[in-house]
Amino acid sequence: MKANISFYRKNNGYVYCQIYFGGTKSIFSTGIKVKVLDWNEAEKIPKSKTKIEALQTLTDNIKKAEEVLSGKGGNLTANALKSEYIAIFKKPKEKPILEILAEFIEFKKLKGEIKNPNYRGYKAKIEKIKAFLKAEKLENLSYSDFTYSIYEKMLIALKNSKQTGDLKNTYLRTILGTIRQGNKYALKKGYTKALLFDFDSLKEDTKETAYLTLTELEKIENLVIEDTETEFIRDIFLFCSYTGFLHSDLNDFEPQKHIVQDSEGDLWIIKPRTKTGELISQLIHPKAKMIFDKWESLTPYYDMKHNRTLKVLAKMCNIQKEVSVRVARRTFAMLHRNEYQTPDEVTHKIMGHKNTKVLQKHYVKSTDKSIKNALKSVYNGIEETKKATETSKTKEDLMLEVLTKVSEKLDKIV
Repeated sequence: MKANISFYRKNNGYVYCQIYFGGTKSIFSTGIKVKVLDWNEAEKIPKSKTKIEALQTLTDNIKKAEEVLSGKGGNLTANALKSEYIAIFKKPKEKPILEILAEFIEFKKLKGEIKNPNYRGYKAKIEKIKAFLKAEKLENLSYSDFTYSIYEKMLIALKNSKQTGDLKNTYLRTILGTIRQGNKYALKKGYTKALLFDFDSLKEDTKETAYLTLTELEKIENLVIEDTETEFIRDIFLFCSYTGFLHSDLNDFEPQKHIVQDSEGDLWIIKPRTKTGELISQLIHPKAKMIFDKWESLTPYYDMKHNRTLKVLAKMCNIQKEVSVRVARRTFAMLHRNEYQTPDEVTHKIMGHKNTKVLQKHYVKSTDKSIKNALKSVYNGIEETKKATETSKTKEDLMLEVLTKVSEKLDKIV
């Protein structure tokens, strides 16, 4: 038993394949479109040599599928032959990575998981991925076809691109993270069955993020600025420097929800970090409170705009450092280390770190009674921490006292 394969053109211009096999018939579209003047109706073939070759390849593949099906035995029908052909030779067309990423960020925005500044950041990363794929003529690349060699080429291209400049590994990791997030989304949606391979670990950037001293911070704070937009960007930087917030924390900051008054009338910021979900718990700095009261909203613009303005402000203050939005959080951390001598056990709580391991790379250990007493001594200029070290208590006793009182205070507030 051999299959009889023929072709015909419908009025819509598409060429259809007709299979007769085992006394049954099956018809499906080849996906090839031919104009009426380019179709040889007598011979039932296109006039184009390329399209004739495409139909011949299809015929050969159906015959190969027939051999496989005959070897299996069982149901030898035209529909069974068509299904065998599709299973072997017609892989379903997979959605391109760029389309998936575009849909992914719109989905996250619709769910409220990302707001405008972060949304623009995602868009910028996708544009960099798109520029690479376009240069390589891979605009329709799918996750199934995303090979390790393409990954290597992309890293080299992004690092050496004239358009992007010398991208830091920190930022390259976020681009790769976006690709991986898109892959997880595609798997859930059924757009692909391909799970991405593990990316190589990129070395940490050797250049540390700068930070400002209290004197430098006060220079920026005391600038007389007439432009409202520039003043807002300056105040956002100051707010983050006095709270340790990142811009992502500001994007989902809801004062009515995240500012809590305790039984003694003091205001606290109690908020999960956007990045990690760990709880930020801190007595609000008076200067941060002034900025909060000053503006109707503290939602920042996109980072690039802030960074450009902050460079200008640093130059105006004769600060010879590369000031950017991320400098604020490190400034907050270093102020507590160098100026305030805040204990690690307190600092990791107010910064929203899970534990003190990260802090121990940068902070000098000290002890105190509680978060509230530590921060009140900082803000009021009273050196309570020195008094604690002058007592006869052991270091272990002091640390246990700090942790116990911190937990008690947080239980009362939360």
